[in-house]
Amino acid sequence: MGVEKVIIVEGDEDYDCPTTGSIVNVHYTLMLENGQVVESSLNSKRPFQFTVGEGSYQPTQKQYILIFSIIVDYGYGNKRVGSIPANSILKFEIELIDFI
Repeated sequence: MGVEKVIIVEGDEDYDCPTTGSIVNVHYTLMLENGQVVESSLNSKRPFQFTVGEGSYQPTQKQYILIFSIIVDYGYGNKRVGSIPANSILKFEIELIDFI
């Protein structure tokens, strides 16, 4: 499999999960495999907003924190993109803040 999901903090079961079409706010941090931070919404202190079902985003429970590890073939492959070196394994730490 090209993407591995590791749950860091379980979601709050008192909240529903967002469904397709929900607008969600998340904090994310994009890191290289060695932990070097490439980009983070925490720097701007503004969550990243998107609509569930557009692209490959997955719904989670509120306050849920997880890390997606993405192998080279599912990331940018052998291309350098900005400060991300070619052939990088990427890690996204994502926390669902809220949704409507």
